[in-house]
Amino acid sequence: MVEHPAIRTGILAREKAAPYHWFMFTWYEAARIAEERGDWNRAVSEVSAVAECYSSDHVRHNAHLWHMDLLVRAGRHDELAALSENDVHARRRLNRLPQKLSE
Repeated sequence: MVEHPAIRTGILAREKAAPYHWFMFTWYEAARIAEERGDWNRAVSEVSAVAECYSSDHVRHNAHLWHMDLLVRAGRHDELAALSENDVHARRRLNRLPQKLSE
């Protein structure tokens, strides 16, 4: 994944030291900050609002793939399994989980 300019310019470094306001960031910046902090619910929420499977808009499609990855990292395997019934990306991501986790 390409690093967002907000990361390079130090927004994350400043935000780790001080409270932040989500309304000041784009969905991408908010999701990356949440991901850096391990706030999986916030990251999933930010990304899922933009995610769209098989979108002609590459940003939305990439957000969909990121959403699948965040669900795994958040431990939301049941949600991923439910999505996998109709979503090939969720199914592929679920199949890549270690066997003991996907049971």
